Amino acid sequence: MSYVGDWNATDQIAERALDAIPGFDRFDSLDTSDGGDSQRHSLSAEWHRADADSATKVMLYGVYYDLNLFSNFTYFLDSPQGDQFEQEDKRGIGGLKAGHTWYSDIFSHDMENTVGLQIRSDSIKNGLFQTVDRHRTDKVDYNGETITGTTREDDIWEASLSPYVENKVQWADKFRTVFGLRMDYYYFDVDSDLSANSGTRDDVIFSPKGSLIFGPWVKTEYYLSAGMGFHSNDGRGVTQHVDPKTGDSMEPADPLVRTKGAEIGVRTTIFKGLQSTVALWLLDMDSELVFSGDAGSTEASAPTRRYGVEWTNYYTPTEWLSLDADFAFSHAEFRETVEGEGVEGRHVPGAIDSVISAGIAYHQPGERGLFSELRLRYFGPRPLTEDNSIRSGSTSLLSAKVGYNFNKNWMFSVEGFNLLDNTDHEIDYYYPSRLKEEAAPRNDIHFKSVEPIAVRAALTFRF
Repeated sequence: MSYVGDWNATDQIAERALDAIPGFDRFDSLDTSDGGDSQRHSLSAEWHRADADSATKVMLYGVYYDLNLFSNFTYFLDSPQGDQFEQEDKRGIGGLKAGHTWYSDIFSHDMENTVGLQIRSDSIKNGLFQTVDRHRTDKVDYNGETITGTTREDDIWEASLSPYVENKVQWADKFRTVFGLRMDYYYFDVDSDLSANSGTRDDVIFSPKGSLIFGPWVKTEYYLSAGMGFHSNDGRGVTQHVDPKTGDSMEPADPLVRTKGAEIGVRTTIFKGLQSTVALWLLDMDSELVFSGDAGSTEASAPTRRYGVEWTNYYTPTEWLSLDADFAFSHAEFRETVEGEGVEGRHVPGAIDSVISAGIAYHQPGERGLFSELRLRYFGPRPLTEDNSIRSGSTSLLSAKVGYNFNKNWMFSVEGFNLLDNTDHEIDYYYPSRLKEEAAPRNDIHFKSVEPIAVRAALTFRF
């Protein structure tokens, strides 16, 4: 696979700009040179075999990735020359995934045992630079002090080695188990332009997981799953001792952060044509790492807890008609009070409380014929500050698609987006910024609008 592209982009805009700047529209930009260029090229190969006693899969892959991204989220907060900055990310990635499964039995019960290995290596060149109209340059702040053009530059090598084992046993017609154990070893080597932020670190973590599945009874199955996982932190954050922008001392983040989760659910096909699943879940994280793009620093936040319920449904009353509806409701909070922009609380900014997706689709049976689809997506309001005093609005999007299959190779389709042409927001953040005409910074909601009503036609050939 290969991709090359470059673009101009409208980043999020301050809500007050719509009233403060004559003629300014929700699709206008406060820095018209924002955008970037990127390329990604990858090559992968897979081999697998299977017989009555065992199965093996092996995949090798390599990726080259290159990104230069220019953004300006605060406009003129730090400098009268503007706050645009460039993020540079160049990396080469190589990896392997392999697994082998044996089919056998234990006490006359079917059993599968799997061993596997995942290996990945990332060689990364990162940089964060001050720019004006996409040109790297030193700047001057409002006190006449120089803002260095290079905020930070880092060469990073990150490698991981992850063996795992899994066991599945069908203990009875109505009961089976799945248990697994995974070990992850990570190594970080950071060479920073600031020697205090250079260094090496490594870490290892073990993650056990398991599921108990009961049924089906009356075409209904019950399951209970629990386990431990992790997320790896930014390599720059795990060796960082000094904030590259302010010079303040910092505590390095933990390389690997523990997560613990559990889920209980019910799956049923009791009603003809309907597949339905209800699940209650809980997820605890020991910390979350937040990267500040304009400051060039990383910071491990407080531990969080998330819990919720999900209900998924897929219904096919006839061969040519299908309906689906998915509902997800969740709550996210810090497990201790944290400070934000002049406030404190336990809400996680940007964590969505509710998501709904529903659709209806029609297709003529066979290789030839008409097909169509109507789909609604809804994203509920979410907190934008830790004390929940500032919240976003909800977002609703209605789309439709109609087309014709000429045969198994050729298809023509027309798709419409945001058919109600609403002006909801795609993203919302709350933070301080300064417009060019303002004498002082102001806290405000910064948003990016959903795209206006649009139509796309496509002629597709499959081979």
